[in-house]
Amino acid sequence: MTGTVTHRPRTVFVLPGQGGLRPGPGAALYATAPVYRATLDEASAFVGKVCGRELTDWCVDADVTEDDLAATEVAQPLLVAHGVALARQLTAWGVRPDAVVGHSVGELAAACVGGTLSLREAVTFAAERGRLMGGSTAPGAMAAVLGAVEREVAALV
Repeated sequence: MTGTVTHRPRTVFVLPGQGGLRPGPGAALYATAPVYRATLDEASAFVGKVCGRELTDWCVDADVTEDDLAATEVAQPLLVAHGVALARQLTAWGVRPDAVVGHSVGELAAACVGGTLSLREAVTFAAERGRLMGGSTAPGAMAAVLGAVEREVAALV
C-alpha cells in the first residue's frame, strides 16, 4: 500500500495512570532535552522530597527499581511531572497536540498540559493524592466516593 498524506494527521497526547512506570523513565531526556530537564526540575522544586528523594532523582537515578516505583507516593507525582515534561519537550520540538487526555493520575498531567492546572497545582495535587492513597489503602485496593451530591463534595474540597 502506498499513498500520499494530504493533510496533517491529528495528534493526541495520552498521559497514563499508574502501572506502567519503569526505572529511569526520563534519564536520557533529562541528559539531552533542556525543556524536559527544566520542567522536571521545576516540578521537583514544588514537591520537595518524596519518600526521601528528590522527584528528579526518582526519574533519573540508575538504582531506582520497579518496586520503588510501585509506591503510589512516588509514582503519582513522578507520572505527572514526567508526562508534563515530555509533553512540553515534544511541543518544543514542534509536535503540537490536537487533544490531550489522561487516565487516572494522568488526568492531572493532561489538565496541566491543556492549561487548566499549573505545573505547581498538578504535581502538588498528585503528591498529596499519592500520599493519602499510599497511607489509606492496601495494595490492590481502591477508594471511591459514592452517592455524594454536588454541594456535599464542594464542602469537602
